Amino acid sequence: MDYIRFAIDNPVKVTVGVLLLVLFGLIALATIPIQLTPNVDRPVITVRTNWTGRSPEEVEREIVEEQEDKLKGVSNLKKMTSEAEEGQGTIRLEFYVGTNMDRALQEVSDKLREVPEYPEDVDEPVISAAESTGEDAIAWMVLYSDDPSFDIQSLHDAVDKQIKPYLERTPGVTEVNIYGGREREVHVRVDPERLAHRGITYRRLREALERENVNVSAGNLPEGRLDLRIRTVGQYDHLDDVRQTIIAYADGGPVRVADVAGVELTLKKRRAFVRSRGYPALAINAIRETGSNVIDVMNHLRQRIE
Repeated sequence: MDYIRFAIDNPVKVTVGVLLLVLFGLIALATIPIQLTPNVDRPVITVRTNWTGRSPEEVEREIVEEQEDKLKGVSNLKKMTSEAEEGQGTIRLEFYVGTNMDRALQEVSDKLREVPEYPEDVDEPVISAAESTGEDAIAWMVLYSDDPSFDIQSLHDAVDKQIKPYLERTPGVTEVNIYGGREREVHVRVDPERLAHRGITYRRLREALERENVNVSAGNLPEGRLDLRIRTVGQYDHLDDVRQTIIAYADGGPVRVADVAGVELTLKKRRAFVRSRGYPALAINAIRETGSNVIDVMNHLRQRIE
């Protein structure tokens, strides 16, 4: 077939064909994702559980091993890797390529609910569809002050409650982590002599604080056609609530926390720090969701940062 003769004899057809090719090319240029490397993300789910102040051996025995026993039955699981460190246990689940990640996330969540029980002060496990490591972050943000007298680490709670949730709602971002900050916490500084004088042990003091710092449901109360839900609110909201907690009764009167200890709001012990350009700082990273496009995620993230 003589293509040159066909093009000369059919100018309208050739023109329409060229216009369609240009149109499809422009549509593809505007809609096809662009990134530096091909999308070769491994389907990975990370389960992280915090248990503040506990040794790696305790974390492994009480948390990681219990979770592994349930998670090993997840469908399409290719490899499971666990890590226990001080105050935290991490389980990384790698699936076969092509696995439906939404279904895998649901199955992992269901399996974790089958764990019989956790110790009392263990945080709820956090599940994310990404490799939860700093090396896989697509962006790092640094928050610092050039005033050396200002403790930037004290802003951890504000960043955690206001900035972190806003950044995590960015399309394509699955997790945001904060490094270098110190959370607020209440310290009860006990006077051993006062405690011994009243015949109270440290364990009894701790149990009194744990017992009072809870909200308890008291059931329902029928009131005509209405059912009123009743609960007793005991969770601490102010330092005075802690100070007025009754530990025991001695010499005909109550012994309160304020009688044997001082209560103050302060920051957690410094265990790590971040510095940027010679100044203390808070570092915030963003980890993208598996399968999302880097360019699109970064554009949305920059808009939220602004």
